[in-house]
Amino acid sequence: EAMKDLFTALANELNRKRDLVLVTIIRNEGSAPQGSGARMLVSLNGLSAGTIGGGAVEYQCIQVAKELIGTTEGRSVSFSLNAKDSANLGMVCGGNLQALFTPVSGQDER
Repeated sequence: EAMKDLFTALANELNRKRDLVLVTIIRNEGSAPQGSGARMLVSLNGLSAGTIGGGAVEYQCIQVAKELIGTTEGRSVSFSLNAKDSANLGMVCGGNLQALFTPVSGQDER
């Protein structure tokens, strides 16, 4: 059901001709809040739909996604959640994850 909601939100945003970024967890090692395949949709206003687990990493991913909105530049970013970093980020999990950022244009000509 969550996947259907995400793609319904994507269709609605595209109908409004809004540029977005789809964020997908493509690698997850150790203990991370969401597994591979978790997705969220980000607009200039922030999180539109879905989640990759919340917390500091989701916040950081939203910031990266906002930088890519309106571009055609996809990006892959790795995040390390080792015990020390997890404490600094206010997260209790450890592990590593990699997120894929895919810009989606709301404009017909792109």
